[in-house]
Amino acid sequence: MQTAKGTLKLNVFNTIEVTGITPAEAVILNTAFTPKGGGLEGLQYTGETDEDPMPKLRNKYAKGAFAKAFPGGMPRLPKTFAEVKLKVAGVPAPAAKKE
Repeated sequence: MQTAKGTLKLNVFNTIEVTGITPAEAVILNTAFTPKGGGLEGLQYTGETDEDPMPKLRNKYAKGAFAKAFPGGMPRLPKTFAEVKLKVAGVPAPAAKKE
């Protein structure tokens, strides 16, 4: 799963730096802050992780934030920023499949 760092605009006046953002966490943050004039900005690719983000995300965010972004009992979480249509600088191109 890809990870990135960047800025989270909380509203039109406040921003914070964020790191270790996965595509699933990006969806949750944008779902929560875009209606308030915020959202993720200036994302830069930082690497890959094999860690399952679901337990962390369910515990980290307010009750309902995870369910709002990913409804259902066992949702499939995105592994790339391309899947959630977010522009992230420095993401390596997908490796060509060998036949």
